[in-house]
Amino acid sequence: MARPKGDPAAVRSMTIGVRVTDAEYALLQEKAATMAMSPAQWLREAALRRRLRSAPAPAINIEEYGKLARLSANLNQLVRGQSTKVGP
Repeated sequence: MARPKGDPAAVRSMTIGVRVTDAEYALLQEKAATMAMSPAQWLREAALRRRLRSAPAPAINIEEYGKLARLSANLNQLVRGQSTKVGP
């Protein structure tokens, strides 16, 4: 009896080559073994399931964020000054 065919959309046909050092490979094997996975399975899970850090903000945005922070502080001081005044 032949094995039933799986979903063609679920077949992994693409390959990604990754070069690692001997030490990195040993670490990968160790981490995969602790999860009872092959190194390829572990890498796939790690890459697709984990959240990555946010991309760094472009330099122009960092400068603009600084300007915005200064404006925000000035506005806060003005509002605080108005709300603590007594009388007209």
